[in-house]
Amino acid sequence: MRPRDSRVGSVPSASVPALLLTGLILAAALPATPAPAGVIFTDDFETLDPRWTKNINGSASIELVPGGVEGNCLRVTAEGGTGYLTTDLDPAKHGGTTIEIRAMVKLEDVKVGPQTYSTAKFHVGQTVEGVKGTQNAAARWLGTSDWVERSLKVDLDERASRIFLDLGIQGATGTAYFDNLVVSDTYGTGRPISLRDAANRGRSDGIAGDGRGSFLDTGMHDLFALPEGNLETDEVTFYIPRPGDNLGRTCAILRGTRLPDLPAETEPIPVGKKLAAVCFLQAAAWADLAARSPCVTYEIAYADGESVSVEVRAAVEIGNFDDPRDLESWKIVWRGEDALHKPVGVGMLKWTNPRPDVAVESLRIRSAGNAVPIILAVTYLSAARG
Repeated sequence: MRPRDSRVGSVPSASVPALLLTGLILAAALPATPAPAGVIFTDDFETLDPRWTKNINGSASIELVPGGVEGNCLRVTAEGGTGYLTTDLDPAKHGGTTIEIRAMVKLEDVKVGPQTYSTAKFHVGQTVEGVKGTQNAAARWLGTSDWVERSLKVDLDERASRIFLDLGIQGATGTAYFDNLVVSDTYGTGRPISLRDAANRGRSDGIAGDGRGSFLDTGMHDLFALPEGNLETDEVTFYIPRPGDNLGRTCAILRGTRLPDLPAETEPIPVGKKLAAVCFLQAAAWADLAARSPCVTYEIAYADGESVSVEVRAAVEIGNFDDPRDLESWKIVWRGEDALHKPVGVGMLKWTNPRPDVAVESLRIRSAGNAVPIILAVTYLSAARG
């Protein structure tokens, strides 16, 4: 991997009022305050919630006892066996996001069992389509300690068909107490629409003009500095894939005059949700801002066979990534520098769905063939909350 200047970073711009433009609302989206993480569920273990299943294997016990941080708490005791409380999370809601598990935990003489993972723990398992076995993540503890907050963050695969949470002791000896459990979705506001199959290039390149590079084959003049993970805006959270995700294909870049060999459009991207709005994190390259010509079209197909097209024009709804300035209806949500210290940036387009009561079946992205469109992430706001 080529070296990068450590000084590259983001400089947020000032927020501006939202603009309404024929069904398109482009909002200022600079992260003054991070979007609040959504709580999936909490449990103070005063009673045993029916969401939990007791899983006991060998010599272990699970019970609610007095003496928690407040009131009752969960006590798991094991003598070489396994005692877990287990609950499932809905992969349709939480796949492709990041969750955090937090709880107050007290330990009494927990000793490791025959395996390194034989401890007290939080454990999250995922069954992922096309991946053999269960994908596991855990926070593990041993010894004796008074009440202290413990936590675990887990990236959930968008292809997961099952997601489950365990807390307790696996194959060890000792006692663990749990109280004030909080399970949160750290993704923030909105949910991602996966670009995994549509993505064809990365955000960084190697040598300019060698015909083998990623991004725009422009060398270090690229979007490598765009932070990976959650990009918070005033309206929604975008998820920026890591450079190593999806074999390095982390964004969709389509055909333009300067890159005629790229695909002209994506295949339909599955959605299958009722949507209030869709937000596109986007930019262009080599767009003629004076011409104000079409750059890209988002085609929204509904489950009832109807469709609608959202046309995005240069200098109106989109601007160039290397000229990050607010335009008529394009507001920057992230600014930074490339490794050559040239300014770069990306902006957001929010489309308000005129038919929120009908499920959106798919999204297709189609280039107009002039400028080169760059689509980095897509987030939707659900029409059905709660």
